[in-house]
Amino acid sequence: MAYESLGYDQTFVAEEDLSDYQFHCVKLGAAEKGVIKGSAACMVLGILMNNPESGLPATVRTAPGIITKVKAGDVIVFKDTLESDADGEVVAFTINGDGATETWLVGIALQAAAAANVLISILTKFCPAQKT
Repeated sequence: MAYESLGYDQTFVAEEDLSDYQFHCVKLGAAEKGVIKGSAACMVLGILMNNPESGLPATVRTAPGIITKVKAGDVIVFKDTLESDADGEVVAFTINGDGATETWLVGIALQAAAAANVLISILTKFCPAQKT
């Protein structure tokens, strides 16, 4: 079962219907204080903690270094480094460090996911990374 510790949450405005995206990655939208669903390798602002419809408050866990729940987009192994996929779910990637391809490190898996659409716990990072 996924678990979490208390984290620092910020309130933004959902610029699109996010009612199906609780525990997904979100990024800044076009409007000030607006958020939209995360996309592949995007600069992730945080993890959506509620499920707002468009125009309603979106609670986003933005703090690095905390444990939170997130939806897996594929099979994940314990200790995998994670990025956002096209649906705002987390997927594994390998950190290379040579500048080959830049991505945004969402966090590190503290639990495995045997399949997609499973909630797992991660340690949040929210920082740039180089991947293979």
